[in-house]
Amino acid sequence: MKMWQLVAREQIRDTLARYNWSGDAGALDDLAETFCSDGALEIRGLEPLRGRSAIAAFLRGITGKIGVAVDVNPLSDITLRTYCSPNSRPGRRKSSRTSP
Repeated sequence: MKMWQLVAREQIRDTLARYNWSGDAGALDDLAETFCSDGALEIRGLEPLRGRSAIAAFLRGITGKIGVAVDVNPLSDITLRTYCSPNSRPGRRKSSRTSP
């Protein structure tokens, strides 16, 4: 295996770890930072959400409703597919929080 392949794998692992940690912690701005600046979040039945601010705003709206209807899991019907343009890179973590 070549060095660039090892580096790419580690960067992917880091991005997935930050994505999952941020989601578990409810740190939605940090979660949105794991997307490319022009990234899109596709959710079955809805128009794609484009850009970090749109993704974070949508997720804030979902999590805000959980406290109102505790017996409902609004995330269960979400099928996530994310993508970036070929020259984009996910954002780097800017938060002071600690992640894995």
